[in-house]
Amino acid sequence: MAPSLKAWRSKAYSAFWEWRLGVDTSARDVSFSERLDYNWYTTIGYREIFAVLRNLDLTSSDVFVDLGCGPGRVICCAAQFEIGEAVGVEVDERLAAIALCNAAGLRRKGCAVRVENQPAETFDFAEGTVFYLFNPFGAATLAKVLDRLRNSLASDPRRARIAYVNPVHEGLLGAAEWLSCYERWERDTKVSYAVSFWRSN
Repeated sequence: MAPSLKAWRSKAYSAFWEWRLGVDTSARDVSFSERLDYNWYTTIGYREIFAVLRNLDLTSSDVFVDLGCGPGRVICCAAQFEIGEAVGVEVDERLAAIALCNAAGLRRKGCAVRVENQPAETFDFAEGTVFYLFNPFGAATLAKVLDRLRNSLASDPRRARIAYVNPVHEGLLGAAEWLSCYERWERDTKVSYAVSFWRSN
């Protein structure tokens, strides 16, 4: 498929889902603030997001958490599944406000949707079971996040899974003895970024 045709189809598919869900996750009018060790918001297309979500085998007992949710595209997609809750965590207050608006106006959802405007390293991981990251921050912050998650799992043992899109710092996950990588998608014609899937031991 020619690159231009592929890009056009991807945009058309995304436009269809934006309309179907009743959301606008483009964040065109937001001027991003800079925060040490946090990356600017970016995302993948709806087709890829749904492929990642299906691969996580979500169940009704899962609480899905998107760390660095931006305007909320992924949590709105996760809310299409029959899960316990979809939670977005976003440090930028303007992006968090857009995510909250999108969650409130969501036409279709199978669960409650919540947005927390705070740094990921201060989030309470007590209820989360599935975590999604699109390279939202640097190694220092990711290390703090993993430490908080590990402590949460030690306090309240449960199965946890992580989908790490564009896994720039996945060496930190590989060094964590309490995590195992069970699948990895390399960047190709089907996915625009590599994705690694992890679960707690």
